[in-house]
Amino acid sequence: MDQIFRELHKISDLLLSNKRFLHIKSCVDFAVQLAKIHEVDEDRVAVAGFAHDIFRDVKPDVLLRMAVAYRIRITKLERLNPILLHGKIAAEFVKRRFNLRDREILQAIAYHTSGKENLADIGKIVFLSDSLEENRIYDNINWLRQVAKQDLNQALFLIVENKIQYAIKRGLFILPETVRMWNWLIELQKGNSNWNWRGSAVDLNKSK
Repeated sequence: MDQIFRELHKISDLLLSNKRFLHIKSCVDFAVQLAKIHEVDEDRVAVAGFAHDIFRDVKPDVLLRMAVAYRIRITKLERLNPILLHGKIAAEFVKRRFNLRDREILQAIAYHTSGKENLADIGKIVFLSDSLEENRIYDNINWLRQVAKQDLNQALFLIVENKIQYAIKRGLFILPETVRMWNWLIELQKGNSNWNWRGSAVDLNKSK
């Protein structure tokens, strides 16, 4: 894992703005906190957290070329908005560059933006940390952080609810993976009447 961290750090120096790097670092820090609380392997979580946005600042046309080179199937929405490909590209890069075959790490990296039904705990933690790391600021975030420390699935529901409501209010696309994740979470909710299902549509992209 140490080699992976060293190389990802070098890549971040070349590709990322300082703001993006600080986001990644903060995301890893919060993800490791959640991993400790929920007894998930911290190194695996940290690798996924560090890699998730490694290509986030790459230009759209370059992302499209990389996706083609990696033989990633490009959806209509991804072709319209190539930045959506950055997670899948990062996962494929890590898989090839480091011969990494850990399906849960790769899934966490690939779907950290859209989410995905049946996410493993590593994926849940990275998805949540992307929205809840300390540089994010929006209504109820401290409460949401506490929810994440207590129950990953409840926190997922609230974050996905926010994302969907925010997109609807602004006439934005909702990714099919996000819709499927929402339906999966609804199924989980049926078995847990203790969850607080009232969220609020806030801007999860705001930062300090």
